[in-house]
Order: sequence, then C-alpha cells, then structure tokens
Amino acid sequence: ADFHCRVIKILIKSKMVKRLIFKFLIENGAQIGKSIRNAYTHHIKNAKGPSKQGEFYKQTFGRVMAPPMSNEEAKKILSVPEETEVTPEDVFERYKTLVKKNNPAEGGSFYLQSKVYWAKAELMKDFPKFKEPKFDLFDEEEEAAADKGKDEKKN
Repeated sequence: ADFHCRVIKILIKSKMVKRLIFKFLIENGAQIGKSIRNAYTHHIKNAKGPSKQGEFYKQTFGRVMAPPMSNEEAKKILSVPEETEVTPEDVFERYKTLVKKNNPAEGGSFYLQSKVYWAKAELMKDFPKFKEPKFDLFDEEEEAAADKGKDEKKN
C-alpha cells in the first residue's frame, strides 16, 4: 500500500498528469454539467402530477448552472468590438492572449480562463471550416523556461 501511495504522489507531481487533468476540466467540465442539467430538465418535463419538482429545479440547478453563452457575451469577454467584422484569426489571437494572462500557474484565474475558452468556442461556431493553429499553454511555458535558462547560462 505504501508503494502505491508513492506512485500516486509522483504521478500527481508530473506535468503530464497536470496537463491532462487541466485539459479535461477545460474541455469537458461545462459539458458534463450541461448534460446533468439537461437530464434533470427532461425528468421534470416528463414528471406527472403537480410540479413542485420544477420549483426545486429553479432553486438548485437553475441558479448554479449558467445558460449557454450568447454571441454578444462572448465578444465582451474576448474584448471584440460588436460593430466590427470578426475574423477567426482575431478571435484566436484574443483567446491566446487572455489565456496566457489568466494562467493559474502564474496567479491567474481558472474561472476566467474557462470563460475565455467558452467565449472562443461560441464565436468559432461561425467559422466551422477554420482550422485552429496548435496552442498549448504548457508547451509555451516550458519553452520560455528553457529560453530563460539559456540566457542565464550566457551571462
């Protein structure tokens, strides 16, 4: 049992595991919550008898689960002017900038970073043929640390 505890501690400290957990939470967290809400809503709609269950839904999940993000809200989050024509390149550049600024590893907010992710996803629905360039926050951090190490060795 002690051996297994040590292995788990090593895995938790691993950057690879952190990266996988972070990506899973960002990409799937809201979808899992929406699925739970949709299943509960379906149950309430099909329930027979007086709808006191509907009141329970409004007081619990209705307050916790946010409705889907609107296009206008997504533009506000990414600071894209509403009156201008939006290009997928502009959206992706704003996304990269804001994700870097809100990096939890550097004191940023995971909540804001996830809002930025979903804002990008909402605006990219208008550009289904656009292929997003590869962007991995963790790879860029490792490259920056490596560059910093090279600069320190030169000095």
